Amino acid sequence: MNIKVYGSNVCPATMRFISVLTENGIMPQFINVTGSIHLLKEFAVISFFWTQGG
Repeated sequence: MNIKVYGSNVCPATMRFISVLTENGIMPQFINVTGSIHLLKEFAVISFFWTQGG
């Protein structure tokens, strides 16, 4: 299973979520959007299409 988690390394909730996944044997690919306009835009596009049902 391949899971990408978009978030910020300064967000406690994101870091806790990553911790819960890894504690349960799931190794997600963490995409840190902090300080990267490109990654933030990528996340925004994915979020938009997901919320639109696409």
